[in-house]
Amino acid sequence: MTVQPSQFGCVDLGGLDDAFDWRADGFFRALRFDQTTIKGVASDAEAVAELLRRAGVLEGDGPVYHARPNSEIVDAGWSSEASADVEDLDGEFARQLRQGCPADLTACLEALAAQIPAGHGERVELARMRGAELNVSAPQTDSLRRFMPPFSDSDGGALGVDDAATRGWATWAEWVEPRLLVCTNDKSWGEIDRHDRRPTVVRVGEWLRDAVADGDVDRWLVKMFAEDRMFLHRVEGPAGPVYQVGPGTHRAHAARIWGLPYVLARVHVERLAKPLRPRTPLVEALWEGLCRRGLLTAGTDGDRWYLRSVVADWVLPPPAMATQWNRMYERVYPGALQAVTGLTLDELVDADRWVDALLR
Repeated sequence: MTVQPSQFGCVDLGGLDDAFDWRADGFFRALRFDQTTIKGVASDAEAVAELLRRAGVLEGDGPVYHARPNSEIVDAGWSSEASADVEDLDGEFARQLRQGCPADLTACLEALAAQIPAGHGERVELARMRGAELNVSAPQTDSLRRFMPPFSDSDGGALGVDDAATRGWATWAEWVEPRLLVCTNDKSWGEIDRHDRRPTVVRVGEWLRDAVADGDVDRWLVKMFAEDRMFLHRVEGPAGPVYQVGPGTHRAHAARIWGLPYVLARVHVERLAKPLRPRTPLVEALWEGLCRRGLLTAGTDGDRWYLRSVVADWVLPPPAMATQWNRMYERVYPGALQAVTGLTLDELVDADRWVDALLR
């Protein structure tokens, strides 16, 4: 077991001797148990350990990372060469398509293709109907990124601290279940608002049907997921992650509407906690309530909050956003938030009851 020294104490990076590399310019690389390569950049061992924990390389019951003032951070940053090396994921996407495909992927795609109508008009109508059903049963959330650092003046929840350093980020290629895609740039499933409206969602079904008929599913997978890659921002939760879609909106909508079992995407983790300042007295009171319930731990210095752990990032914004995300998470991971918070479903998903529960 190896223990990596840190200016914050000793951070355990044990068990990574043969599969871990961390260069002086900030670049690091580690191999996960399923042979997925995790790449990233980080300024300190605490950030490396937290990124690897979120990627599933290191085990841990909770974050090992604390938000800290810049005065405690030495040599924050990394080289442009390090960032470029992280961005090179060609080999990882090729490996995932060649060796990392889920065992049931081809059989599931063949079964789905058999259900896709032969006629274009029928495909259009089926896609429209399924999109409408999804908008009722699994509506998208608003983007959490708007409420996490760095913040703009229009945000209602909190303000970032201007001199707070970004301490690292990580990325990798991974197969993800589409049910975990909860937010895209177009908020209604099947309705993608572009100046040039492309019929991509419907055509994905057509392409899959043709690929199965031609015995060329492998080529379809390359076209779907490797030539122009989906980009997913990973959001941590107590029972597992969910994802916000960056580039790849059309394929995300197609995956949900046609019921694809998995998508291959670039997964990105960057939102390590920074020092925050609550924007309103209500938000500060809600954070204090989260602390009383053990759902948030943080140190304070004046109006600055230095987060140590939080049950989920989305409990920090104002009540309307927090409860919207709670509602989504309880749908994706039934009962998870109730179990970890001790709150009822009504208290989790109703903004007024959320406030009452945290303030009482």
